[in-house]
Order: sequence, then structure tokens, then C-alpha cells
Amino acid sequence: MTAISVNQDLCSGCRRCADICPSALYSIAEKKARARGEGGKDCILCGQCIAACAEDAIAIPELTGVSFEPLGEAAGAGAGFEALLRERRSVRAYRKDEVPQELVQRALALGAMAPVSLPPWLVEVTVVLGRDKIKPLADVIAGSMGEMLGMEKSFFGRFFMKRAIGAPRYAYMKRVFFPLIDGGLKLREAEGLDVILRDAPGLAVFHSRPEALEPATDCVIAAAHTALAMQSLGLGACFNGLVTGAAEMNKKLHAALGVPADHGVHAALTFGFPKVRYRKSIHRPFEAVTFR
Repeated sequence: MTAISVNQDLCSGCRRCADICPSALYSIAEKKARARGEGGKDCILCGQCIAACAEDAIAIPELTGVSFEPLGEAAGAGAGFEALLRERRSVRAYRKDEVPQELVQRALALGAMAPVSLPPWLVEVTVVLGRDKIKPLADVIAGSMGEMLGMEKSFFGRFFMKRAIGAPRYAYMKRVFFPLIDGGLKLREAEGLDVILRDAPGLAVFHSRPEALEPATDCVIAAAHTALAMQSLGLGACFNGLVTGAAEMNKKLHAALGVPADHGVHAALTFGFPKVRYRKSIHRPFEAVTFR
């Protein structure tokens, strides 16, 4: 278990950590941030809280080898490419503002300039704008995640899941993913936190017809370029694997999105105007780099 510590003398109670933590591990009590319950039981070591904290009040021992460097004032919309990459984060906390359709169209036009794996370029994008339209989708996805947790608790469910995804991937999901989802759904039920689509004002789903040669690769390339384009235009985006996972399990989500039933949903972005400005960049090295 990760030992998250918050220096109460330094903490200003700004709520940045509580707003952006993917696992909702922080709460605010007496105008100070504190780790919930068992502290870092569900911490995924993303470093978002440390990168956002202006007071350097948060310490996570497992991240002592990760470099956090202050971001310059040049970062943000309109910044140079290197500055843009240094600031790039998975943005899960959004302002209340709705996103103009014209801004999304600009981002998608830039995303469509991404290099295709092999022609033809068969990526299609379904965009949902407005929290009133997105909330019902979160309900469908939460239902699918609940069904998956139910399967994992049965012998035959575990057996077929291992067969479908392989034993190593299943072991990782059992250790990390299932507890994270279980805790998130309980928080959703108890406190109304949207741990699925994060109260995002926008959702972009990248999908493709089955006859495409490399549909998953093309959709991920398109989504990654679109996420960078969104950031350059002042938006924040986050890849959301719950959408793609639910679409694979439950064709009801295809219908709710308006995506053809035979299309593969290979990438999804939640997006909006960022609620939190990050103060530091997070530098993680590749697992290995070899020059030969």
C-alpha cells in the first residue's frame, strides 16, 4: 500500500489534489487535504497530485525517483511544442463551462492530420457535447463495470475472463483494476462522484469499420493527436479506457452513442476546459532505451 502523506503545515486546502486524483483519494477536512480511509490503497502512482500542488505539501515514497520540475509561464495554449508536451496531463477535472462545437471541430481537423498506419483512413469520430447528454452514458458504462465485477466474483466468470485476456493481464486487473473500479463505483453510489466520465462537458469516441486494416492503431493515433490539438487550443483531455472496455462488453453503449453496432470503439477522450493548472511537469523515463 502506498503511504501518501500531506504536510498539514504546508497545505493550503486549495482542493487541487482532491479535484484531480483519478482514484478520489483526497478529501478536505478543516480546510486541509487528507488521504481518505486507508490512504494510498488505490493509488496508481500517476503523480498528478504532486504536479498540481503549489505548496509541495504531498509526498509519495514510491515516486521519489520521478522528476518533478516547475513549469514555466510559457506553458499552456499557444506555447511551443516542447512546453506543450511538458504540460500535457490526463485532465480529469473540468470547469463548468461548456465547450463550443467550433473549438472541437478545430481540434479534430488538426487530429485528422495525423499519419495513418496504412491507407485508407477509416477513422470515424462521434462527439457528445453537454453534461446532460453525457451523464446517461456514464450510467450505462457504470452498469457494464458492475457486471464485469460480478463476473469476476464467479468461478466460471474468472475462467472465461482469463481465457479471453490471458493470465498475465488478468492478474494485473485483479491486483489493480478491479479494486480501483469497485472502490470508484462505491464512491459513485455513496457520494455521487462521477468516476466514469468525470463530469466532463465533452466526449469524443474514435471508432472504425471492421474491414479497416489497422483500426485500433489508427484510432489511437488520431485520438493522441487530437488530445494534443485540444491542449494547444486551451482544452484538457483524458483517454478513457472505461468507454472502450464497456463498448466491447455491451452493445447498449454503441446504441446510446449512436455508433454502428459492427464498429470497433478503439479510443475515447473526455475533455473540457481544465479546472486545475498544473505547477510541475512529470518526467518518467521509458522502461529501457537501447542504442545499437
